[in-house]
Amino acid sequence: MPSPAVTPELGMAVPYVPHLLLRWDEGGPRHRQVDGSLVSADISGFTALSERLAAYGREGAEELTVLLNRCFGPMIEIVEARGGDVLKFGGDALLILFTGPDHTARAAGACWRMRELIERTWSTPLVRRVELGISQGIHSGTFDLHLVDGGHQELLVVGPGMTATVDCEGAADRGEILLSHQAAALLDDGVLGPPGDHGRPLTGDVGEYLWLVDDDTPSRTPAPFVPGWLKEQVAAGRVAEHRVVSVAFVFFGGLDDVLAAEGPDAAHDRLSRLAAAVDEATRRFGVYWLASDVYPGGGKVILTAGAPTSTGQDEDALVRAVRAVLDVDVGLPLRGGLNAGPVFMGDLGSDRRRTFTVMGDTVNLAARLMQKSQPGQLVASRPVLEAVRTEVVGDELEPFLVKGKTDPIFASTVDAV
Repeated sequence: MPSPAVTPELGMAVPYVPHLLLRWDEGGPRHRQVDGSLVSADISGFTALSERLAAYGREGAEELTVLLNRCFGPMIEIVEARGGDVLKFGGDALLILFTGPDHTARAAGACWRMRELIERTWSTPLVRRVELGISQGIHSGTFDLHLVDGGHQELLVVGPGMTATVDCEGAADRGEILLSHQAAALLDDGVLGPPGDHGRPLTGDVGEYLWLVDDDTPSRTPAPFVPGWLKEQVAAGRVAEHRVVSVAFVFFGGLDDVLAAEGPDAAHDRLSRLAAAVDEATRRFGVYWLASDVYPGGGKVILTAGAPTSTGQDEDALVRAVRAVLDVDVGLPLRGGLNAGPVFMGDLGSDRRRTFTVMGDTVNLAARLMQKSQPGQLVASRPVLEAVRTEVVGDELEPFLVKGKTDPIFASTVDAV
């Protein structure tokens, strides 16, 4: 809960901050290593639903918001009842940390019940049957957490432990809960399937491992961890909507190698330089640092223009901002992807934990373009480049196919603006 010094507006912002940050020692180390179990849970089905509901305008956005909160609200309750802390929302995905006694069993129990929840039959008044799925990965070990200053204090989860977690989730089939070999070794063999390359699937319920520890640690104000634009959104109570937005993903890599060779101080220095570069670019060009998320070997920063507000020159602003970030030497390999189009923009979660996000096919393609890029390179889709008013220097790529798309993608590199 917020301290008495927190204003009502900031009190409303508390759910947007992981509990871990509200208990991070003020003035203490800006990076730490935490032992526990990390869960990556990816829900499928919301992107397709968002595309269908977009045709209904505001009514469709309201229905999607209701369904998102009907899913994520109970999921968060399941997690928190077992002592989990939602560190990140990745659009329609969750990154959850469990620490303390029986952390692996509590993580597994939460995953089992989240799957039961998601695999129910869902519907909205406009869409009579909604098919959702979930894939989940669990790793137990040590996780590297860094607080960096990007105009606000941003939590970055990096390192080999995070990579192992995301790799498990990526290898899990729809409906599967896959534990790394390290996590599986901490559970009873009777609830596990046969071992594979990435670990072992959870095939039985571990039982109830509820979190009974009473934590009286004082909470900090959420102010340092909430970007200024988000404070404004919370205070205004902005409603969800479908709108045209420019979205960029900036990948940063090499963190596992830096941590192994030089240690966490060197990794933190590079991450701090990256955060400063992103902060400078967003301020200069009037775009938004929407979020950061995990990615094997490093991570990614999500930037937007047009959400939460638009300037009318969103594509120009975001192209310039991303190119400016990539042109800074932060000591890590950087690459980016940029797309523009209709998205769902709004809040999801519960009164305890929530996020402001954008989701939809436009966002997914921006992530695919990031994957297509090379170090130092920005790949932008044709809709972005057709809307940019200033001269762009780059090369057109051969049309290519991406997962989830039947038609080829047309894009170009942006080497200079």
